Amino acid sequence: MAEYTATGPPGAATNGSNINGNGDANFAPPAPMPSSNEAAKTLWMGEMEGWMDETFIKNICRTVLGEDVQVKVIRDRNSGDDRGPEYSIFVGDLGPEVNEFVLVSLFQSRFPSCKSAKIMTDAMTGQSRGYGFVRFSDESDQQRALVEMQGVYCGNRPMRISTATPKTRMAVTAKPRPKVATR
Repeated sequence: MAEYTATGPPGAATNGSNINGNGDANFAPPAPMPSSNEAAKTLWMGEMEGWMDETFIKNICRTVLGEDVQVKVIRDRNSGDDRGPEYSIFVGDLGPEVNEFVLVSLFQSRFPSCKSAKIMTDAMTGQSRGYGFVRFSDESDQQRALVEMQGVYCGNRPMRISTATPKTRMAVTAKPRPKVATR
């Protein structure tokens, strides 16, 4: 194996080992990292499939790396990653072995307009609550999925499919009921 020596700009000092291990003065030493686990870890990610959201990446890091991280997905406003109309379905009776990747892959294999899947998790434990939502960009795919995916196995259980009720942005206040006199 050949030996290589580092060359830097003329007059560069090479009397110490830097980040690249060869003493090249062109490399600055790394910034000191906080020694505690309290340091915030944020992954900034872009150019991903539309269905890959922050929760999906967090779950991968937790499952594969065993670490909890903060994730920010960068979306290109000019690339057509627009938030057009979306049509959602509710998916129930999911087993704990089903993750978002498994769920979205199952639907994407049959419905080309399937955009994403979201499995609801317990805020304290991070465990699946056994249900989720699948989004489509085409209403006809949503309508077909309501019929065709009813009872289809995802993991170890047959899914229960129904229409998703959209969240309301404003809180709905209930009107007080009139009191009825009783004898």
